[in-house]
Amino acid sequence: FTGKDFSWSMQGKSYLWMFFIYAMIKPLFDFGYPVLKKYNLLLRVFIYSIIILLIEFITGFFLEQITGTCPWKYKEGLTFFGYIRLDYIFYWMIFGYIIEYIYLLLDNVVNFEKESEGLGINKK
Repeated sequence: FTGKDFSWSMQGKSYLWMFFIYAMIKPLFDFGYPVLKKYNLLLRVFIYSIIILLIEFITGFFLEQITGTCPWKYKEGLTFFGYIRLDYIFYWMIFGYIIEYIYLLLDNVVNFEKESEGLGINKK
């Protein structure tokens, strides 16, 4: 935030591939959360971070094989072949917690709407 290139417009760039990678979150949570919900939160977010690192490694490797480059090729920190940074595990744990919270929140909204429709509430 203190660099001379900082702009309050917060503009950035991304890769089209990222939409497909992040789109895997919903099906993975649909499958994984029912299995993991019996474990305590700290273990769950640790498992989420390991899964995220695996996906980051696999997709980074395949993107480099297909396109010739990995969009997030790491050159600093505790990297593993430049595809993942093991020192980011704490941040991925936080991200996993946020995703779990949003997933459960949206799941409750959808279930409430389904129950409301079954009771005749919200009918137009």
